[in-house]
Amino acid sequence: MDLSRIASATRRPVPFEKAEFSLWTEPYVASRMLEAHLDPNTDAASRRPSTILKTVGWIEERIPAGSKILDLGCGPGLYCEVYALHGHRVTGIDFSENSIRYARGHAALRGLGIEYLVGDYLDSDLGNGFDLATMIYCDMGTLGDGDRDRVLGAARMALRSGGLLVFDVFGESLARDRKEGRTWSWCPGNGFWTAEPHLVFDETFHFEREMAFCDQHLVVTETGERLYRSWDRYYTKDGIVRFLEKAGFGEVSITENLVDGSDFTPDGALFVTARRGS
Repeated sequence: MDLSRIASATRRPVPFEKAEFSLWTEPYVASRMLEAHLDPNTDAASRRPSTILKTVGWIEERIPAGSKILDLGCGPGLYCEVYALHGHRVTGIDFSENSIRYARGHAALRGLGIEYLVGDYLDSDLGNGFDLATMIYCDMGTLGDGDRDRVLGAARMALRSGGLLVFDVFGESLARDRKEGRTWSWCPGNGFWTAEPHLVFDETFHFEREMAFCDQHLVVTETGERLYRSWDRYYTKDGIVRFLEKAGFGEVSITENLVDGSDFTPDGALFVTARRGS
């Protein structure tokens, strides 16, 4: 074990610095993430089915029947399938090939004509003319300012004039509920991170100026190390309105307490709607 490499890997990152490996694309971890998405008894990767149905119902109160919907970061299609079953025309995009493979297969089994795309919504052709674009489960909060503004620009181009954008982010209560900390653990094998015996060094960093947390995970096996990071931003209501207006959205509305808190998302998630200007 190279202790200098571990010391270097576990340093405090710069804000929104990405790691070499991704929870969503590294094959073994991506397969475990899919299991978490599909487990109805945990909110670790997706909200529980009852919460998904409640969220979709809330969204459908704001859009016409038979809407053309774009789901950004759709994962295995849990929201897409509900939209399609309710008569909407649906496109989902995600950069996890594993999730999209599952989504396509499950939609085919149910006879649902959902279009699924493998790709990064920051760099993909998303099409146009959508009545609604969604980005659910605090994905917007994983992005730094530049990437956030890029995805808002892409969503604006994909929406028709007057089309609706819906997303959720953490509110300021995240700073109260989440704390900095460091732990380590040993797994003899077949764990979440790898099938090999491994050590995991977990650390949470708080960046107060950026209003963000980073969860960092260094996985060490006999054959090497893998570093993973995930970012969660929290916003004030005024801050949300400012970045949306800058991106060309208006009629901003923010709803609190739409869904209950969970182990992943504490109370205080803010659901945001905004309309594309002409």
